[in-house]
Amino acid sequence: MTTNDLLAGALREVYPITLTLFWIFALGVLFLRPRWALLSLLLGANVNVITPGFLSATSVGWQNGVQTLVLPTVLLLRLTGFKVPRLRLGFPAMAWAALTLYAAVSTLWSPFKLSGVKMIGFLAGWFILYLVFHLAWERRILDEGLLIAALWCSLGLACIQTYVLGSPEQVVTHQFTSFTAAESFAIFLSSILALLLFSTGRPWLHGVSLAACVLGVILAGDRTALIGLASLLFVWLLHRKKAIGTRYGVRFAAVVPPFVVLLLLFLGFRAGMAWGMPESRLNELMQLGSNSVATLQDIGTVAFRLDMYESTLSEVSGRALPALVFGSGTASGGTLSFGGQEQYVIGMDPNRTIHDEFLRALYEWGLIGLGLGLALIFHLAGRSWHLAVREGSLPAMAVVGMLPAMLLLLVDGNPLSSPAETMGMGLLLVLTYGFSAGPQVAKMRARATLAKSSQKRSVAE
Repeated sequence: MTTNDLLAGALREVYPITLTLFWIFALGVLFLRPRWALLSLLLGANVNVITPGFLSATSVGWQNGVQTLVLPTVLLLRLTGFKVPRLRLGFPAMAWAALTLYAAVSTLWSPFKLSGVKMIGFLAGWFILYLVFHLAWERRILDEGLLIAALWCSLGLACIQTYVLGSPEQVVTHQFTSFTAAESFAIFLSSILALLLFSTGRPWLHGVSLAACVLGVILAGDRTALIGLASLLFVWLLHRKKAIGTRYGVRFAAVVPPFVVLLLLFLGFRAGMAWGMPESRLNELMQLGSNSVATLQDIGTVAFRLDMYESTLSEVSGRALPALVFGSGTASGGTLSFGGQEQYVIGMDPNRTIHDEFLRALYEWGLIGLGLGLALIFHLAGRSWHLAVREGSLPAMAVVGMLPAMLLLLVDGNPLSSPAETMGMGLLLVLTYGFSAGPQVAKMRARATLAKSSQKRSVAE
């Protein structure tokens, strides 16, 4: 029996369960109080309903559409009293709107019209979910307590899926995850870890939850999430050692101790993985450079990805100027599968073919789409650095800690197609925490400092 047969069989077995869970969490979003509706939305992201025999290029998954657009829109309307929310149209909002509009226009010359329409829905879903979490942070509906509840409920779902039911990921790659992809689940855990590490409070189960996040990422066995976890812990150590200051930026002399600590942890982790989890995908990454894993091509799907990158760059380099500027259309990356023979692409997802969002933007949306995407990334990175380093915002430091993981995901995967999955939810939680709660915390600190100085003056007088 092939790997595909094992995976298809596992998906058929869990389909009734995922469909039931989907309806439970969907009803929670629709009818529970806003706080618990938000928790239902987060837990629903753990449930990826895959209909047996579903073909993404030629079919519409209505459950995915409900998760991506309908439920977030309903929750947004509930938070605003069923009124149109007031939008502050800064540069990020305008850049995202421009990218979404151009993606819609470029669908006209795409060979995969249906997948192009889906991509427009994904981009709109990112925007709607951002508004939902932004309002939730501002109104304090979303806090550390709710995050911890979402974390432990998600871990419970993962234990049931992996160790009781035997998840598709466990059957094929021995990875720990809920009813979704292991990479997506691991990024969600890393995002919760970032939020708790740089939180302003210390709710119940805080320390245990931090350990659970780290253990969950390790058991999930995703290489991208592991590298992101290491970079997050490094930024946290820099913050704890005050290596990042508001006046001088990064003090490089203070970087050495955190680096040494992280190096020792890495060496211990590598030895532990080789002894306790020799079949893990993480151990495969740890063995890079050894006799068993001599080059990057020997690691899992890296060879496939490198071949895809080479094909994409070769195709782009031979284009005329108009095609280079405007691209070949939204979701047109699907033609790169199997040498561009579209009859073999039916079982593939054109929105998840080029495992690099930068190359994908260049191929499908041309220099216009790539320019919009890069401008947005540079703006968000610069803004988060300014808030975290110059203004001392603890929430913004969570964004800085997750930036390496976000960039790695953009280089190594297709996160734009997953706004309503655990990966997208986790990243949006971090971004909205940094840019919504961050300024609020800074204002509160400024007011507290002003109040203390006023008290000192009154005492002196």
